[in-house]
Parts: sequence; structure tokens; C-alpha cells
Amino acid sequence: MNRSVFLNLLVITVAVAFAAIVAVPAQETIGRYGDPRDPSVLERLLEEVRDDFLLVDVRTGMEFAQGHIPGAIQIDYRVIADALAEADRSRPVVVYCRTGNRSSEAERTLRTMGFSEVYDFGGINRWPGALLR
Repeated sequence: MNRSVFLNLLVITVAVAFAAIVAVPAQETIGRYGDPRDPSVLERLLEEVRDDFLLVDVRTGMEFAQGHIPGAIQIDYRVIADALAEADRSRPVVVYCRTGNRSSEAERTLRTMGFSEVYDFGGINRWPGALLR
């Protein structure tokens, strides 16, 4: 094989490999289980891979104390940017509130901050299990 043909094949191989890498999105870490906005999927995630993501209740501390999804941490949506300023932006985050309004705002804030995998579960009333008090 002459040198010119070899170099052409090498360039084509590298170009195809690069195109494949760019075209295929990175595997979502918790998204592979299904959509975490689905209550049954979130239940499964909490049972199987609890430490792989953050579950954040963005309601007030008082609301959180009245009942929250097991495994959740509480960060008021108004301070979530400050509270997670140093957090790993590649770690998935699932947010929820009472009705979905504050969690929607928290999701936008986290995406603006560069978090790559954020899910808005919506309102706590969608949670089928018992709440911790």
C-alpha cells in the first residue's frame, strides 16, 4: 500500500471515529433507568442508586419538616445557586416542590449554572410513597 493511500485511509478513519463520538450523546447517569420525573422511576432510583444523584426539595424548611420524600435534602429555591455553587455539575439533580412552580425555577437556575442533568419532578403530591416527617 502506498503512503498516500495509507494516509487517506487514516484520515477517513479518524474523521469517522470523531463523528461517531460527537454524534452520540453521553449516557445519562440516572436517565438510563427511565425518566426520573416518573414517580415509579424515582422510587426505583432511590432504592437502587440513591448516592448517584441529589434529590432536592426546594420548598421552605418549614414545608420540608411537614413531610418530604425520603432521601431528599432541603434547599430553598431562592438560595439554590449559592448552596450548590461548589457542587459537581455532572452529578444529576432531581428537584421538587409543592406544585411544580418553584422546582421549575430551580431547574432553570441549575441549568444556567451548568448542571448537565437536571430533572423537575414537579409537585410532592405526585409522590406515591410515604413522606418523612
